[in-house]
Formats: sequence, structure tokens, C-alpha cells
Amino acid sequence: MHKLRILFAAAIMLTALCGCSAGEPSVRVPDKVTLLIEEENRIISLSYTEYIAGCIFAAADPSFLPETLTAAGIACSGQALYCMENSAPGAFYGADLSDGGELCPEWISLDEARQEYGSEYDSCAEKVMNAAEAAALTYPEYDGEPAFTPVCAVSTGITDDGGMPYLPSLTLECDSKSPLYFASCTVTARYARETLREMTGSVILPPDKGEWFTDAEYTPGGTLLKICFGGAEITGEQLRQALGLKSCAITVSPDGDMFTFTSLGCGRNTGMSVYTAERLARSGKTAREILDCFFPGTTLRTAQHSS
Repeated sequence: MHKLRILFAAAIMLTALCGCSAGEPSVRVPDKVTLLIEEENRIISLSYTEYIAGCIFAAADPSFLPETLTAAGIACSGQALYCMENSAPGAFYGADLSDGGELCPEWISLDEARQEYGSEYDSCAEKVMNAAEAAALTYPEYDGEPAFTPVCAVSTGITDDGGMPYLPSLTLECDSKSPLYFASCTVTARYARETLREMTGSVILPPDKGEWFTDAEYTPGGTLLKICFGGAEITGEQLRQALGLKSCAITVSPDGDMFTFTSLGCGRNTGMSVYTAERLARSGKTAREILDCFFPGTTLRTAQHSS
């Protein structure tokens, strides 16, 4: 009975929020997908709906409005379908997708979500699963194919141009009000050197620690593309992972024997900001209207599960 309530709610949400029709062209999505858990180097199998739910949990606060959660889920579904069609053979060691990376949406397991939300998990999970049921049947299309529609929790305030006609740079001023907007960590010079050694190998660092990090290159949105550490080049993503920061919009500030690394936003700074999507939902926008704001030129299509 609970499953039927979820399916019924999803059908209502899909019709009311997305406005897709059954007669539109469609792609087939698998009932199940295989997923590479990168840090554990293992592959799991799960339903496509459960996969989309994990993507929603990774990108959005489950207390957000249903329109926001559904829009985020549809965007993640489009990105996942795009990845499955366009990733290189063997990119995920035989799996359909991975739980992160440049192409795939970020994902967390429902067990991880349960640990994070504790006693509130059941109510959160019902909202997220309702959104996931609707989103798993819908995808944004561009030029006859699933569109690459990435999602981040919070942007830097200016999203990066995604290199697609439907992925423009957007100014999202309200993102600076998010509690996830700003993060920083301060470490010793010794810690920075030892942490980055795995990526740079042995380098000769100048006596002046203010010259350890040089030649930083940024996007107009503030994402760090690359930076030199003692002459060795590292990417913003490598620096983010090494220091556990929330985004690649990183600046480095030396102070004596210490370095402060500051990041703005949360997630990859392209596509939909879920924080701004929530502001749009509160102003009365539907999931379809939210998606149109972030991915102009795309069209929502109805997907079908493979039999």
C-alpha cells in the first residue's frame, strides 16, 4: 500500500509539475543500474529510482519543497542518461555509472542519508522517494538526446559556462546567503607540503612560503582550473579533494607558516543550483519552470523503464 501511495503521488507530480505527455518521444531507462563506488573500488546494483533518490539526497536538502526536489531529480536523471550514452567504454570498470566525477551526478546511499538525518530520515525519505519516482520517468532533452544537466548544491554566485548551448553562465546572487556558501581550512606549511606530495612528487619550494602557490587560473565564475605548487601543476579538483573542501572555487592565502584555503559554493559550479531552485520554488515556480531557468532550450520528455 505504501508503494502504491508513492507511485500515485509520483504520477500526480509528474503530470502537474512537469507537464510531459505520454505521446512524446522517449528513451528507455533500465530498471536497475550498476554503480561504481569509487572510494571503495566496488560495484553495486540498485534500482534506477533508488539511484535517483541518492542523487537527490547528495544535491539537495530534503526539507526543500517537492518542486525543488523533483527538478533536481529530473536534472540528475538527464545527466545520468547522458553519461550512460556518452561515457567512454570501461570508464567505470564495467558499471553503468559512478558515484561522482566529472560526468556523473554526485550520489550517496540511502544508508548514508539515514545516518545523516537520524530520526528525521523516514519523513525525508518519503519526500525524496516521491520526487525520485517522478524524476526517474522524466529527462531533459536537447537535439533529440538526453541533455547533460548537472546539479550543484550552491553556486559561487556565477555559474560556469558548461560549453553547451543550454548550459550558460548564470548570475545567482542569492546563493551567497546559503549556509553552505563559504568554507575554509587553515593548515601548516608542512601539512600542505605532505598532503600535496602525492600529486606533485618531490618539488623544490622557495624559502618564501608566499611563493609556494603561483600562476592560478580561474574561470569567470571563480572556479580554480589549475595552480602551480613549487612549479608542479595541480588542478582545482585535486586541491579540493586533498583538503576536503566543498568546491573548486578555491583561493589560497599564506600567513607566515600557515595557509588558509577558502572555497565558495558547494559542488561543481555548473548547471542547476539547488539553493536557487528552492528560492524559485518558494516564489511559485514549478519543477518544469525551474528547469527552464537553468537549462534553456531543453525539452522535458517522458522516459520508459526497460522491460
